[in-house]
Amino acid sequence: MKKNYLLSSILLATLGASLLAPASVFAAYTATTDGDVTFKAPNPENNGIVQPGTNGVIKFDIGADTGAGKGNDGTVLLGTVANGYVQLLFAPSFHFGTVEADYTNETHDYPVNYLKVTDDATGGSKETHYIAPFVQVADYSAGTRAWGVTVTASAFTDTTQNDTHVLAGTHIYTKAPELRTDQAIALDTTPEGGLSLRGADTAITTSSTPVIAHAATYGSSLPTKAVNGNRVSALFALAADTVANNLSPAGNNYAAVAGQTIANIVTNGASSTEPTTTGAVYLKVPRSDQVRIGRQYHSNLTWTLSATL
Repeated sequence: MKKNYLLSSILLATLGASLLAPASVFAAYTATTDGDVTFKAPNPENNGIVQPGTNGVIKFDIGADTGAGKGNDGTVLLGTVANGYVQLLFAPSFHFGTVEADYTNETHDYPVNYLKVTDDATGGSKETHYIAPFVQVADYSAGTRAWGVTVTASAFTDTTQNDTHVLAGTHIYTKAPELRTDQAIALDTTPEGGLSLRGADTAITTSSTPVIAHAATYGSSLPTKAVNGNRVSALFALAADTVANNLSPAGNNYAAVAGQTIANIVTNGASSTEPTTTGAVYLKVPRSDQVRIGRQYHSNLTWTLSATL
């Protein structure tokens, strides 16, 4: 019994000592590393031009003899400003075709031709259709850059004959364009949207005139309707520019809701139901200019994008 009692006492003493002993202390070392990212503006050649009011990429028929990026219907991927934050993606050419001279009225208005574009249809085939002209700008500045697009036009001149003939009083006019974007956010021309468009029946002359502008800068707090990563278009279309399978808004062949694909908007190609001209852009020719039959008159349009640095 004495041995058992002594063993029990030793075990209890050992256990008590272990319970009363302080816990082991581990040394700690803290290391600091980095996480970093740098953003650059998207490459306009990768993003492409979208049909206004959608996010569907479209392509223009680029003529081999008209210079890099310049085709029959306009100039694409013109360039960038403000370190690529703002990009002018597309500026249209205005073709009025071969028209009948009017010697009866003091002035005559000739509507502009639609643009010819192609897109990828179901099954990988190419769809060709015609859309109203537009100017498109991509804004990736997150509201930190004010920008604007202006346009000038030289006098309509013919130099193909022995003499030079100038239509001094002939000018291109535009109706007030509509605003379209490639995203679901409803951008507008209110102070919150910060966008402004040119007025109705405005002549394009040798003096610079605005087309579309974004005057607001928002700082660190973006309002709901701020331009932020949008491809914004000033669209020249009228209520009369209808197609057989047109979607809303009634009156032009552009979707009202961003995200609709091109195939859902216009797939009837050059059918008789699709418009070929729009009066949203028109050439006003006064009788006093004395147009000459068989002569082809040209005007150079210069589109300029400027932005704050």
